[in-house]
Amino acid sequence: MEEPHVTNTLLVPLLSASLLAVSIVWLFYGWRLYWLFITLLTAIVSAFFGWYFVSPHLEIDVRYLPPLLLGLAGGAMAIPLQRVAAFVLDGALGAIIAVAVGVGFCNVPLEFSSPQIAAIAAAGFLTAGVPAAIFFNVLKTVSTAGYGAFLAIVGCAAIAFAFAEEPPVVGASLVVACLGIWVALTTVGVVFQWRSQIIHKAQTSG
Repeated sequence: MEEPHVTNTLLVPLLSASLLAVSIVWLFYGWRLYWLFITLLTAIVSAFFGWYFVSPHLEIDVRYLPPLLLGLAGGAMAIPLQRVAAFVLDGALGAIIAVAVGVGFCNVPLEFSSPQIAAIAAAGFLTAGVPAAIFFNVLKTVSTAGYGAFLAIVGCAAIAFAFAEEPPVVGASLVVACLGIWVALTTVGVVFQWRSQIIHKAQTSG
């Protein structure tokens, strides 16, 4: 009977505190760490591509090489090519969302070889990727602030769910409240980061 008690009173606060600490960093200083975020994400996507599309065609003994090599190569290329990496990654996310919306809400058959799916994916890719490349500085500020706000909400929710006598009812009102808090925190983070960038530019140029 002691294990749940220890888990609730020690593990959850530690994890929640870690999430809140990370959320503060991303919320207010994410623009300085965006290169790390985009590099790690590019490496993960490259490794995923290597594992699922290249490794199955190789011998078992060397199947680990494509995800390892492609992950390292993708991460290395993303460091000097941040704008290109943002274009590709946000474009891929846009394509996935567009296909999901088309299949889930528009009853489009999920056939990856069909021209309709290809057109929807291409439209989603360009819709998300082009603005990400053009408005790169805005993107990194908004995305990191939004990510930090999300982590802050998750950390607080974990504490609330762990120590509440009765689990909160997850309904529309709670979702709307969380969304409003996320928008507010993201806005605060964007304003803080934008002011920090202006001060940083003034100090470096002066």
